[in-house]
Amino acid sequence: MTRCLSLVALLVLTSPALTNDKQSGELLMFASSGSRPFSDAIEVIGADGEHHQAILMPERGRSYLFASGKSLHAPLVVLVHEAQGDSTSDRLYLYDRVTTHWSPIDDEGAGGSAGVVSPDGRSIVSIRGAAGGGAKATASRAGVWLFDLQNKTSTALIADSPPVHWHTSPAWRPNGKQIGLLDLRRGERGLALQLVMFDMDSKREEVILSPAGAFCFSPDGAQVGSLTAEGVEVLNIASRERKLIVPWSQLHERIYNGGGITWSRYGGKLAIGLFEKKSQTSEIWTIPLDGRAAKDLYSAPGRIRGLSFIDP
Repeated sequence: MTRCLSLVALLVLTSPALTNDKQSGELLMFASSGSRPFSDAIEVIGADGEHHQAILMPERGRSYLFASGKSLHAPLVVLVHEAQGDSTSDRLYLYDRVTTHWSPIDDEGAGGSAGVVSPDGRSIVSIRGAAGGGAKATASRAGVWLFDLQNKTSTALIADSPPVHWHTSPAWRPNGKQIGLLDLRRGERGLALQLVMFDMDSKREEVILSPAGAFCFSPDGAQVGSLTAEGVEVLNIASRERKLIVPWSQLHERIYNGGGITWSRYGGKLAIGLFEKKSQTSEIWTIPLDGRAAKDLYSAPGRIRGLSFIDP
């Protein structure tokens, strides 16, 4: 399926096809980027591969790198790439699609990277300075930050030391009490990745899976879907039992390049953003938990990032 955005596709999402019951109405939201600067958009597509629409289109000097939320009728946390004179910056905003109101998140500790809203909608977790380098003041603030939306204050949860050791890809466990993260350490043998879970009460990290790749929590928070060297796996957090859902060989030489992985809250399946090297296209695959009937739902030129299931 090739990417084609008609004028109808750019209308606000109010059509009956996208506002039916949750079983068939769940959407996939993602950021797409072209080959030119300021070509980043936020798009959605139905979990059945239909009703592809853009909800945030790039403008002159402004585009959209990432979006997080539970529903299109609730505020989204959006990472905006924008021009400021002769320079550019990435800044977090709260965006209300109902009122079309944008609220900048001004605190320095919450800006500059993708932010993920908590299950209760009261706070945002983000990574600052994960790319390493930069001014000393910026480097000293590198790590995992929590921003309180009501009080407009931020708290450092974990200090990083890029480019030797840092965290990335934060995701809230559905209970709101833990945050999953990829822990990256650079050593003599290269870059090592492991999945850790940070407890909000004890302020401690626990290793869940090592080595590990992109991950997502199940709707009940009892399991983790993860990309490993073998393929797509599901891990039971309590027992550490692992189950291979789909080996890489069944994904027809696709690779992962940061597209995202997400777990349906209603449909019993995973969705993954993959990359097909021969055609140089990004794809969205859906994979039922029994591993059968994995399919390519959507494909487009450019790059897909931040794939997540969201309610209409």
